[in-house]
Amino acid sequence: MQKRFPVMGHIRGLGLMIGLRSSTRTASRIIWAATRLDGALSALLQKKCFEAGLILERGGRGGCVLRLLPSLLISNAELEIFLDKFEQAMLAAGVKPV
Repeated sequence: MQKRFPVMGHIRGLGLMIGLRSSTRTASRIIWAATRLDGALSALLQKKCFEAGLILERGGRGGCVLRLLPSLLISNAELEIFLDKFEQAMLAAGVKPV
């Protein structure tokens, strides 16, 4: 999914606790301005995810990291549902796949 949606920057985590950093940066942007844009994008994605039935938290500098905290008992079928809803939320937020 990260290859299809370039705004998905650095993804990190431990176990099922995953942080997904949104990234609107280009080489010519000033870092603090890009961080504010990244935070705005994460806020929009969080809202669209909530509308799709997913609850994600935000964190990191400027709120640019989406935190995914699924249950340790999540099934493969539930994971597929999550990925489908997350992709729909990305599209609803205006994020275009490549």
